[in-house]
Amino acid sequence: MKSATGNTTLEQVAGDLCVQSIRTHRPSQTGPRHASRRGAATLDYVLVLAVILALAALLIPLSRHAITVVYEIICTLVAWPFV
Repeated sequence: MKSATGNTTLEQVAGDLCVQSIRTHRPSQTGPRHASRRGAATLDYVLVLAVILALAALLIPLSRHAITVVYEIICTLVAWPFV
């Protein structure tokens, strides 16, 4: 990595360090950890959606019931003096 004058330039050293850092910090795609995580992101999305959809299916009827109860309480409080 020497220039025409025989000296190493700062740009060449910086370029070599950058390439070396990319090579050393890049995860190996052929390692055993990568093979065991194949498809894990898709599974995570499916599990999260299953939990959220189950909670939504449970909470929508419960929230409708809670709104009805609150409405009845408010109507009772407003109408109570007139009974």
